[in-house]
Amino acid sequence: ISSDKLQSFLNFILPFEWKYTYVPILSSKSLELLEAPGTFMMGCHSKYKEEVNQVGGLVVVDIDEGSLSINPEIADDSRSVRSGDSDSIEDLLDIPEIPEEAAKLFLNVCRKARFQFDLVDTKRPSHFNLNAERSYRRRKIQALNDLIVSGCLELMVNLFRSVVTETRVEYKRFNKQAFLDSKSGSEKSFYEKVMKTSMFKKFLKDRINDKTDYWVKLEVKTRPQAKSTESGPSVPNRRPQLRKQSSVAVIALNTGQFHNSPVFRMPDLGDKVIVYLKETIRLLSVAVQKSQHFQERASYIYLLGMFYLACNKLTLALENFISLASIDVQILPKLVVTKICQQMKESELQDLISRPGFQALSDLMGAPVSESIHRKLEESVNIPEKDLYYDEFVECVSVMEMTSDTDTIGRLFRALIPSQIHQNFIDQETFAAFTHCWKENNKQCLNLGISDKDLLESECVLRVSSLCKTDYGTGRVALTDRRLCFVKDISSETREITRLSKILELEKKTMFSFLKQVKVLRIKNTGGSRFTAWLKEERDDFCLLIEEMWAGKVVSDSTKDIHAIQKAAQNVLLVDALLQSGLDAETAHHGNREEAARQLCYYRKYREEGHHNVPAETKEVLQNRIDPNYGERERKTVHALLYTPGVPEHSVSPRLWVGLGDGKIKVYNASHWLLESEFVQTKQSVILSSSKKYIQFSRKKYETHGCTCLVAVDKKHVWAGSYGIFIIDIETIRSNKTLMDHQEIVVDIVSIDDGRYAFTASINGIIMKWDVQKLTQAQPPIHLENVRDLRSIKYHQEHIWCGTWQKILKLSGSGQILQELQFTVSEPKFQPAEMDCFIILKAEGENTKDEIWAGCRREGEILVWDIDGTEPSHRIQLDCRGISDMVVQERRIWAGSKDGRIYIINSDSKKAFKTLLAHDDAVRSLCNAENRYILSGSGSSDGKIAIWTPNDTRTESGTYIGI
Repeated sequence: ISSDKLQSFLNFILPFEWKYTYVPILSSKSLELLEAPGTFMMGCHSKYKEEVNQVGGLVVVDIDEGSLSINPEIADDSRSVRSGDSDSIEDLLDIPEIPEEAAKLFLNVCRKARFQFDLVDTKRPSHFNLNAERSYRRRKIQALNDLIVSGCLELMVNLFRSVVTETRVEYKRFNKQAFLDSKSGSEKSFYEKVMKTSMFKKFLKDRINDKTDYWVKLEVKTRPQAKSTESGPSVPNRRPQLRKQSSVAVIALNTGQFHNSPVFRMPDLGDKVIVYLKETIRLLSVAVQKSQHFQERASYIYLLGMFYLACNKLTLALENFISLASIDVQILPKLVVTKICQQMKESELQDLISRPGFQALSDLMGAPVSESIHRKLEESVNIPEKDLYYDEFVECVSVMEMTSDTDTIGRLFRALIPSQIHQNFIDQETFAAFTHCWKENNKQCLNLGISDKDLLESECVLRVSSLCKTDYGTGRVALTDRRLCFVKDISSETREITRLSKILELEKKTMFSFLKQVKVLRIKNTGGSRFTAWLKEERDDFCLLIEEMWAGKVVSDSTKDIHAIQKAAQNVLLVDALLQSGLDAETAHHGNREEAARQLCYYRKYREEGHHNVPAETKEVLQNRIDPNYGERERKTVHALLYTPGVPEHSVSPRLWVGLGDGKIKVYNASHWLLESEFVQTKQSVILSSSKKYIQFSRKKYETHGCTCLVAVDKKHVWAGSYGIFIIDIETIRSNKTLMDHQEIVVDIVSIDDGRYAFTASINGIIMKWDVQKLTQAQPPIHLENVRDLRSIKYHQEHIWCGTWQKILKLSGSGQILQELQFTVSEPKFQPAEMDCFIILKAEGENTKDEIWAGCRREGEILVWDIDGTEPSHRIQLDCRGISDMVVQERRIWAGSKDGRIYIINSDSKKAFKTLLAHDDAVRSLCNAENRYILSGSGSSDGKIAIWTPNDTRTESGTYIGI
């Protein structure tokens, strides 16, 4: 029993791992090991309890009595003298309590798990078959065990969820101080104790290395409930109290369903091991063929590879492990694969990799690890004692959480180096002064003394003036990300001056006081009131900060960019630190600090140049803008967009999936458009290392594609196409399965039969039909002869429609070509005329036919065919450089152009009645979110996503079109 209890304890503390001495059961002759120094966990029979109680400093758990006690130190007993790094008796008695909220949830689980088996059985009819009764009892015990394990895992997630918030994976940094500051006083002592243990350090190392385990899956699953305030740009907290802890997620533990896992029966061992191994391999091979679910098949393939390895058949073992990697990479034994490859000769290994089906072996062996992976985990953020070049400067600014926006960091780098100084680095003194001023402003805002009730929800104080005379008396002027406030001296009474949106004018004046000139700032608002503050020498600096924050608010309201206010707030903090550090004569920007500050005020300049002005017809339809490229070193094209509805019973919110040109997929909560997760599904280097034919063809069209398409094949999985098909679990936003059957880039995916099957197409004209449940091909691949430019596919009326640059093909389910539509432009400006996209519009009435719409790649022309026609029935001319994507919304066609505009076309009249100014670059992707929204993604120069409300669209007469 002792051994089982100790082993259970190791499972209860997962993902923490016990790294100390572990002895499940001690014999009578081994009891002296209890006096060993250090930390350990040992078990023994209860009849030795008297001897155990004589060892001072032990924490004793009596399983029979269900009690816990701590042995006191005995001074006159030499055996009680304990050394090493173990805790003293005072430390043991001072064990802090687990945080209250997490403890309450865990106690609820404990109450559910406390019941009598026999009493429960009285409420059900008895089985008359002994085997059925035994089976029911086993399943009931398994359900209880699942409840206990799930409850312990939930406890660990709720305790250490906020570790993820303060972890920067890309820089191998964990902000220990910020993590502790986010905890209240009673909780802080608990985390301070835990963070000293080696188990926590191992746990932190796993988070830094982005390890996927059950803790991560549960944390991601419950993340929308607990981390709903995190998105894109973040502003350092300027409230005068500690940050609130993330809310504890409550998950429903379903104990009513018993697991029905398949059972694989091993053959009898017998006398000959080799016969046993061969028979097991035969049975496993049969099980793989008969398996109806990919997870079962993954387990069988894992065992099959291991048994082939036991038979020393290395090639067959590697073949199975490669298959396993495509189904479930999480259970892939990477170390075993690496050791097998190391045992093989170099020539044999290269010959193996060159064989069909073994190309993925080089990836499984492990790609070269970047330098950042080998960096030591750092728990503190210190100012480097050296000059900083650009890459080092980017890292320091990001780690210190000043800003993560690449464009802002670039402007800050240039602002700190005056143009007359010809150098490509920031000297140590300048950066140290800048950082010191940034931190000092943070402390000043925190010590302002404003009570929480005087601040709006999530409001941040950005800058506080010196003590000055105002129209409201003597006090300080505080600038927040929402408004201007007056804080009265001594009493700290707070009074609102004006909201940023209501500012009409900022007027800098000079007034006289006691025969002395004083610089004054006068603020006028739209209500006609005025406020005057005698700011003296800091007037010009404070006015510049207000102008930047004001401009950010104006730009946000005009362009519907939900991140503009946060970015402007970050700019205010950086501009203030730049101005204050520029007062130091030792800094590089001392001589032109005002010019450098104006250079950093992005939104002030953006507003002055009128870029924020949006046409009225665009503004009435535009709902929001989000920037998936925020924080990236280089802006990438938004190649794919996908909307998935929420599943309330599984705590899954509606989500927007964004596929970028560098292979990253970002997932947003579609309820409030906040970033939930991001991860790399594809790598551009992988795509570019494919066959020479592909590179030659794709140099101008596909060279920069990372994620080409995103499709929800069923309610549980999203398939992402690139150089392979990556299968993502919608609930956990994790991918462990990859289909690598396509030899070239996958350009499109179509789900049919309510998610039972899916068609995938690659650029070289190969179309595959998949069984979504089994992840196996449902029929032989379709090869389109002489097609090397397949662009997209559609499935309509049990036929496959394929679009290339010059034509549209209609195929039967087996791949036979039934119809061919040639794409020709009436008066082409470019040769040859190429088609970039096509859609199929279903007929509305019985007397109308389905239609095919196709957009020209380099001309503003859309061709329309009847579904059974051979020649275009309509040609729609648009004033643009080309049509890049189209989407159907009821009876309207939204067509995105290369000019960044979106044309809304009436499908009946075949005329565009609305033009939306969407982006500063080409519209590269469009998505219909169940007719609730239309979403558009742009090219890399803009790199943003616009969210449109289709039911606000009006006709030429000004009346709304009903949906």
